[in-house]
Amino acid sequence: MKTLILTLSTLLLASCMAATDSKNNYAQEADAFCKVHSPEHWKKNGQLEELNRLSPTEKQIRLSQEIRATVTSAEMETIIYKDAKELHAQEFYPYLQRRIPELTNEPFDCPAIEEFYIAG
Repeated sequence: MKTLILTLSTLLLASCMAATDSKNNYAQEADAFCKVHSPEHWKKNGQLEELNRLSPTEKQIRLSQEIRATVTSAEMETIIYKDAKELHAQEFYPYLQRRIPELTNEPFDCPAIEEFYIAG
């Protein structure tokens, strides 16, 4: 009986730790997704000038590749690329502010995303 209780306790603890790790991973992923939308990210990495020399089409391809590379989990991919596919640009950021916290349990505040999709 003690072994069963110990086993159940261990499984419960492992489950809680895995859930916490997932929330942390989603939060890190959301942060990376946010940062890649900011010109400061590109400037900090020494890529802003190179990016600005590209044609509009090449720039869009490069940005899309970099942005996509920040989305590594199936859950975030579903929220950002599948479920949001039909949204207008003005709806995208408020949608992310509602959906990403479902994974992270943290508010999602990233004005760079709104500026990126609305101003562009």
